[in-house]
Amino acid sequence: MSFDHPEFDLLAAFQSRFGLNGNTSSEPTPDTRVLSSCEQVARNAIDVFISRTGTQAAAALLYRRIRDKPLTTASWRAHELHPKVKEFGEDGCVRFIFTMDLLNFSFWSDDAGEQRDTISSESFCIDYRDKRWTGYWSLVAGLRRALDENIPITDPNFWTDEEKCHLDLLKYVFRSETDKEMPMLEERLECLREAGTVLQEQFSSSPLDLIDQADYSAARLINLLTSHFPCFRDTHSHPDVDERVHFHKRASILAADLWACFDGDITSAPNGVKSDLPDSSKDSETKLDDHSGGEDRSSPCNFHDIDKAVTAFADYRVPQMLNALGVMHYSPPLQRRIREREMLTSGGKWEVEIRGCAVWAVELLRREIEGLASQSTQEAEMSNGDSSGGSGSPININSILLDFYLYDTCKEIEEQANVLGDGGMGGVQATESAESRNEEEIDSDSPFKTVGLQMLPHHREESAQDWNARCEARIRRQAENDLLSIELVDQSGTQRPNLTLETAWGITFNQCMETCNSITSSFSFAAFSGSLTNWLLPWIALIAQLPFQTDGPFNDLLSILIAVGSPGLITYSLALTIFNRLRIAEKLKRLNEDANNSIVKNVYHRMIIRLDLVRFILQESQQNPMRSWEGSGWLSSLIVLDDNQVWWESVKKSLVHTRRGVTTSLVAQVLFAILAWLMTIIAAFDELGDPTTALSISSSSIWLWMIPVITGFVAVGTQSEKDTVADALVSSSIPSKRAQNAHPGEPDSEIPPPKVGLQDGIRAVSGVLAPDSSRPFIRRIPTVPHDAENPPTSPNVDEPHSPLDSHLISQQGSSSSPTPQNGGLTFSTNEKPIKNPYFKLSRTPTGLSPASAVSHSPSILSFDLCGHEADQGPIFNYARAFTSERFAEIIIRGFENALRNIEAGLSPSGRPWVHHHDENGVRMDTHDNLQGTAQHYHRFCGFDQDPELLEAYPAWGAVPKKVWRHMIVSCMMALFVQWGTTGPSLLIGYTTPSSGVGCRSGSYLLYGALSTLSFFLLATSSLLSHALMLRYQRHKPFGHLLPALFILTKAAGSFVAAVNAVWLVLASVFELAGIFESCYCASNYTGAGEGGWMLLFRTSEDLAPQAQSIWIGSIAFGTAVNVIAIVFVWLGAKQSMIM
Repeated sequence: MSFDHPEFDLLAAFQSRFGLNGNTSSEPTPDTRVLSSCEQVARNAIDVFISRTGTQAAAALLYRRIRDKPLTTASWRAHELHPKVKEFGEDGCVRFIFTMDLLNFSFWSDDAGEQRDTISSESFCIDYRDKRWTGYWSLVAGLRRALDENIPITDPNFWTDEEKCHLDLLKYVFRSETDKEMPMLEERLECLREAGTVLQEQFSSSPLDLIDQADYSAARLINLLTSHFPCFRDTHSHPDVDERVHFHKRASILAADLWACFDGDITSAPNGVKSDLPDSSKDSETKLDDHSGGEDRSSPCNFHDIDKAVTAFADYRVPQMLNALGVMHYSPPLQRRIREREMLTSGGKWEVEIRGCAVWAVELLRREIEGLASQSTQEAEMSNGDSSGGSGSPININSILLDFYLYDTCKEIEEQANVLGDGGMGGVQATESAESRNEEEIDSDSPFKTVGLQMLPHHREESAQDWNARCEARIRRQAENDLLSIELVDQSGTQRPNLTLETAWGITFNQCMETCNSITSSFSFAAFSGSLTNWLLPWIALIAQLPFQTDGPFNDLLSILIAVGSPGLITYSLALTIFNRLRIAEKLKRLNEDANNSIVKNVYHRMIIRLDLVRFILQESQQNPMRSWEGSGWLSSLIVLDDNQVWWESVKKSLVHTRRGVTTSLVAQVLFAILAWLMTIIAAFDELGDPTTALSISSSSIWLWMIPVITGFVAVGTQSEKDTVADALVSSSIPSKRAQNAHPGEPDSEIPPPKVGLQDGIRAVSGVLAPDSSRPFIRRIPTVPHDAENPPTSPNVDEPHSPLDSHLISQQGSSSSPTPQNGGLTFSTNEKPIKNPYFKLSRTPTGLSPASAVSHSPSILSFDLCGHEADQGPIFNYARAFTSERFAEIIIRGFENALRNIEAGLSPSGRPWVHHHDENGVRMDTHDNLQGTAQHYHRFCGFDQDPELLEAYPAWGAVPKKVWRHMIVSCMMALFVQWGTTGPSLLIGYTTPSSGVGCRSGSYLLYGALSTLSFFLLATSSLLSHALMLRYQRHKPFGHLLPALFILTKAAGSFVAAVNAVWLVLASVFELAGIFESCYCASNYTGAGEGGWMLLFRTSEDLAPQAQSIWIGSIAFGTAVNVIAIVFVWLGAKQSMIM
C-alpha cells in the first residue's frame, strides 16, 4: 500500500545502508519479526481488509486529536497501583513489572454475559486501599497487598520454593471478596515456577540482569524473553504466509511497561527526532538520580529502539476501534460471527488475520500521522518563513503510544459515534485452556490492554479460506484504486454503472474471471471432515440398510449403484412388490371365505389352513425368480395331497426365520439420518438464505428417498440373505411317508415310495423349465374325461402324450433344451432338482419314475436374455412384474379348482367323496378320498383346461389389466418419490443467488435426469426381456433387433445408474472439498454463460426474505412426499397380511 508522503522507514534504511546516520556499529540490529510477519498477514488476509481511504481518514482524525492533546506515558505512572521507582527502587520496579506481566492473562469470567470490568456479586475482585478492583487491576492490587503483608511474591527465588510458594499461598495472595476466585491459578503458579527456574539458571535470579543483557534494546529484550521463557512465546501459522507469524504480545507489553515506568521517551530514537513533550509532562519522581545516589547513568529501560521494536498489541479492543474508524473491514462470514458474539478458534486463521492486520494497521496509521505532521510543518514553514511552533510542530509518536491512545479513547468514541454495536468485536470473548499455555498465546491485560483473542471452537467451522472471501478481498483491493472498472451487478444480476460495493450484490462472470480466476481453492480438512460428517456420512452409512440379498458380491454392488443412481427404479420395484402382495392377499382371501362357507371346512379343513401358508410363501418369495413345474404332477401333488401339509408349514417356518426384521442397527441408522436432516433444517432457519446453508439442505434432502424405501421393504418383507427362498424349499430332514394305494377298496399293497427329497413343483429359478435330460423322461398319461363313469386306468406308455406336455417334456432320447434357430444363441442347463423329504409325490403308474426339471435360458454376447428377472434381490422385482404374477396365478388357480372340486363332493380320481369313520367315530375320509395318480391331481387342479396357464412367461394378451394398471401407478409413484426429493434440492440450489443453473443446482438437475433415464431404460429392458423369453418359450426366432435393443437398454440403464450414483457422492465430496470453488461454479455460468454473475457482497440477512418462502415450501414438499410414501408402503404391507 502506497501513501502520498515520504517513507521514513525507507529513508532510515537508506541512511543506515550508506552510513549517513552516524551508526557505525557492525552489530546487526535485532529484529523481533513481529512487524514483518504482520505485514505478510495483512497482504495475504482473506477475511480482514485494511482500507487505504479508511486509514487516511482515521489518521487525519487522530492527528487533529493528538495535535491538541499530545501523547505521553504519564497516565501509566500516574495510576496509584503501578509501581514507582521512588517507592520500590529500580530493581523492585523491574521485579514488580516482570511479575505483573508474567501473570497478566485471562481475567474473563466464564459467564458470557458478565462484563470483565463490571463489579458484581459473582465476579472476582480484590479490596485494596479502600477500593474494589477487578480484572487486570485485581492482579496489581493482589501483588501490592502481598508485598504489604511481607510475602515476597516478586522474588524469583520464592517462586521456585515449592514449600513456601504453593497453590494455597497463591489463593491467599489473590483472595477474592466474592465466592469466585481468580481464574487459572494453577496455570499462573506454573508460569511463576517456569520463569523462576530460567531466571535462576541464566540470569542470576534477577529480571534486571535480563534487562541489562538487552543492552538498551527493546527488540533484544523481546527476543531474550521469547527464546528463554516459553510462556512469553506467541507465534502462529497462516496458510498463505511461509514462515511462522510472530506476535509476542506479552513480551512486547513487558518492554512497553518498563519503558513507561522509567519515564518513557523517544528522544533517543535512531531517526533523531526530538521529543516535543514539555518537561512538566515528565514525572520528576522517576528520575534515576533520586535513587541512584547521584550517579549519572541512564536507566537500562530507556530503550533506544522502542519506537521500532515494539508494535501495537493486538487484543480485541484495538481491532474493535480500528473497525469502528473504518480502517479494518471483515468479510460477511466473519462479520456475522462477530455480530452474533460467537467464539473464534484459538490460533485459527480468523484470529491470526484480525491480530496481524490490527498490528499492521496501527503501523500504517503511525506512518500516515507522521506524514500529516511533516506536511503540516512544511506548510507552516512556507506560511511563516520559519519552523517554530503552532500546528506545524512535529509530532513524535510510536506504535505503543498510538495503541495506548486507541485503547484509552475507544469507549469515548464508541459512545460518541455509536458505531461499535454492529461492526466492533464486542461479541468476541476470551478464555484460555491450560493445554495451550506453552504453545499458544497467554494473553495480556494491562491498563492499556484487555485479554487478547483466545477463541473457542464453533459447531461448524466457516473457513476463512473460502474462495468467495478471497475473491471479495481482491475486488475490494481493486475498488480502492478504481471502483468504476469493476463490473458490479444488482440483485437480479443486471450490471449497473452507479452501483458501489455497499449497494451491489455481486460481480459479473467476466469480472470474476479477470480478477479471481487465478485463485486456487484451499483444502481445509477440518471443515471438510466436519461437513462430511454432518451432511453426507449419515446417508452413506444408511446405504447399508438398503435391501441387497442378491446372488453374489457383483450383483450386491450393482444393486447399490442402481438404488443410489436411480431411486425411481427401486421405488418402482417396491411399489410393484406391494401391489403383487395385495393381489395375492385379495385372491386368497376370497378363496378362504368361500372355503369357510362350504363343505370344505368339514371334509378338508387343512386345505383352508394351507391357504394362509400359500399366501405367506407367495408374498415372501418375490425377491427371487420363481417357477412352477407340473411335469408328472409335481405341483398338483403339492396342492392336493394332505401329506404335503407339513412341507408348506416347513417352508413358511424357514422363511419366517430368515425374514429381515427390524434390528437395532436399522433403527439407529434411520433415526440418525433423520435427526441429522432435522438438525440441518432447524439450523437452516438460523441462517436463512445463506448459500452454504442452502448447500447443506440440498445435500441432505436429495437422499430422503432412502427412508420410505428402506422402511417399505422391511414392512413388505425381504429375506436377510441370498438363496434363503431356495433353501427353504429343501430345508427339512423329516422322512417322507410311503405312498398309498391309488384306488381305495382294492387290496392293500405297498408301493415303493419316491426317492426321498425329490420336489420339483416349486422352484426358485429363472428361465424356462424342461425335463432333466439325465433322467428317463415320462410321457404323460393321456387326458381322460373327468367323471365317475370313466375312472382312470393304468397308463399305456406307448400312447401319445397330450398337447399339454409338448412344452414340458420331450421325446425320450431327445435334447432337453429347445432348439430355436437363433444365430449366436447358447443355452444354460445348470439347475439341479430340489430335494426335500417333506414333499410327498402322488403315486405314478407302475414302472415309471417321476421326471425332474431344469431351467433353460438363452444368452447372447454373455447377456442372459432373462435380464434382471433372473437375479435375486428386491431391487430387481421390477423385472418380475409378469413372471411373479404368473407364478402366483398358477398356484392360486390350482387351489381354486381343487377347492371347487372338493366343494362339489369330488375326489381326484373322479369318484364321489366317500364318508366313513373309524371305530372311535373319527372321520377318516380325507386321506383316502385324496388318493390318485399324477394325472388325477393334474385334472383335479384344472391344469388340463388351460395349457398356456402353466407357461412361465404369459402372452401379452394374457397379462391381466390390473397388472398393467399397477405398473402405471408404480411408475407414477417412482417418479413422485424421485422428483419429490430431488426437486426441492434443485429448487433451493436454483433460486439461491446467483439464481440459475450453476454447478451445484446443475449437479442436482443432472442427477435427477440421469436417475429418470436409468429408470426408463431398465424398465424398458424388462419388457424387451419378456418379449424375448416369450418367443424362446414358444420356440420362435428372435431376429436381431429385439436382442440388440434389450442388450442396449439393460447395459445403458445399469451403466447410467452406476455413473449417477458415483456422481452423486463425488459431487457432494467435491463441494465439501472446495473443488467447485471457481468462477464457473460460484456463478450461474452453467445456465447463463458469459452473461452470468456471482453473489459476493451480501450476507444471509439480505437473502433471507427471498429464501424464506422457497425454503419452507421446498422442505415442506419434500417432507410431504416422504410421509405419503411411508404411509403408502405401510398401509399396503398391512393390508396384504389380512386373510
